[in-house]
Amino acid sequence: MHFVVLFVAALLCEISCNIPVGSLPLALVKEGASESQTAIAMGSGMFAALLVSMPLGMLTDRVGKLPVLRVAAFGSVLVMLLMGFTHGIIAGCFQMALRSAALCGYMTAQFAYASTMFSKERAVSAVGAMGILGNVAFAAGPAFGVWLWQHGIHREQYVYACVLNLIAALMVCTLPSKFDIKAKKKPRVKVIMRKVWLPALVFIACCTMQGGVNGALAVLTFQGRGIANGALIFSASALTTVCFRYPAGRLVEKFGARAIAVPTAIVQLIGCLLAAQAHQPLVVILAGCCLGMAWSSVVPVGMAILFENSSHSTRGTAMGSYNLSMGGGAAIGSIIAVIVTAMGMGYTQAILICALAPCFALIYLFTGPRKKERKTTTMLKAQESLYQ
Repeated sequence: MHFVVLFVAALLCEISCNIPVGSLPLALVKEGASESQTAIAMGSGMFAALLVSMPLGMLTDRVGKLPVLRVAAFGSVLVMLLMGFTHGIIAGCFQMALRSAALCGYMTAQFAYASTMFSKERAVSAVGAMGILGNVAFAAGPAFGVWLWQHGIHREQYVYACVLNLIAALMVCTLPSKFDIKAKKKPRVKVIMRKVWLPALVFIACCTMQGGVNGALAVLTFQGRGIANGALIFSASALTTVCFRYPAGRLVEKFGARAIAVPTAIVQLIGCLLAAQAHQPLVVILAGCCLGMAWSSVVPVGMAILFENSSHSTRGTAMGSYNLSMGGGAAIGSIIAVIVTAMGMGYTQAILICALAPCFALIYLFTGPRKKERKTTTMLKAQESLYQ
């Protein structure tokens, strides 16, 4: 029952917080921002996630998962209200930064809390289920935001959306503290990140770069190409991720994380190439499907390596590292977006750069530090129990 409460609260909060990803670029352009300025504003959120992910992960281990979860939930309410009543490019930068900080704190604490609600054998499945939920929210939120904008509901949509955040925050307050497991000894400050995590984190970051470029430029680019809903690529990607996450996890279990990373990089390469030249909705959908298939494998690849080398006492830090890699990749992607637009180029050149990044990251994934990789029957049983 408590997991259901956590699950529903996460769905409401994440759908609401993802609405601005689709509609805020349209709002900023209407208020006079250029394409480059809009990319900076959208990228501000990605930089914020990069800066706060590790501190929030460590904070979760120190003060507890529930306090961070509750503060982040109520913080998201305030952020959505701020988006509804403040305007302009500078306000947009602060809005997206605060939104990312609140969402990053929420997801870090939520994942860590979910992993302690079940046995070790089911921890990966629990976190994986929450990750799938995030994809559903990302499929719905941005496209819904664009749809509302096209039907005349502009900044006020954020005020309406904050009601979902408030409901989620109140639901979070009902969660029991018995699952908020803390280490008997506080982690030493000098232990920030384990070396064996780095190859997985670099690979995740390189695969997330396309998310930074798409978040900054996709809506305006595809709308300029005559596609009605520029957030279509987000919906296609996220829904495909939901469909392929479980099969991807099973493949990771059977063949190993590093082996599955190779076709993952290839599929993402194809997705980026399609997105670069997409001028019809069908091609945008195909590009999103390829990116979604790739992302469905990126998460279990990263989680398999991180979970093999973390315990309950460092789980928050591990999830913080995971969010750091995603935030870092998205931030790099947003930098690329800003640079190419400032140079007079655009989305096509930026997404082509992202097509190659995971291929280069494979080199470090195979040659970087690691423990002896083994096929984990634990993860297999966990996912089987989730889908039975």
